[in-house]
Amino acid sequence: MREQMIKYAMIGFTVALFLGGFLIHPFCLMGAMVMCLVDYFVFPRFKVEYEYRYIDGQFDIDVIYNKMKRKRKDTLDINNVEIIAPIGSKHLEPFQFDYKVVDYTSQEEDAKPYVFVVPEKKIKYHLEIDDEKVLTDLGYRKPRNFFRE
Repeated sequence: MREQMIKYAMIGFTVALFLGGFLIHPFCLMGAMVMCLVDYFVFPRFKVEYEYRYIDGQFDIDVIYNKMKRKRKDTLDINNVEIIAPIGSKHLEPFQFDYKVVDYTSQEEDAKPYVFVVPEKKIKYHLEIDDEKVLTDLGYRKPRNFFRE
């Protein structure tokens, strides 16, 4: 919803600059051209998806822009993770402060992301894991530090 409003505002500003260039002053046309370029490069960044690949205890996280461009965003090694638990778990209370949050989720309300705490980097990763095989493997790799509650 917020992205839609920003898109409409950017388009409205571009149209206003074009109209201003034709009706008020030709200098506004240069601003309109610049806004067209900004629109072209910024619009694909509004549609963002994340894809995780879990291979042998390591997550490779890719970001996909506008279902067209893929880029490797991060790599998370399970050996460096101290605790894995769902968001809101009581087991995450000791890690509330002084940790940077890196969110690789869809931001949907019905999503249930897991938090991966990496104390060496002081980072908490948020990932949406819905594959039962991956969750089972995480339970085997981190039996005392993996919580499903």
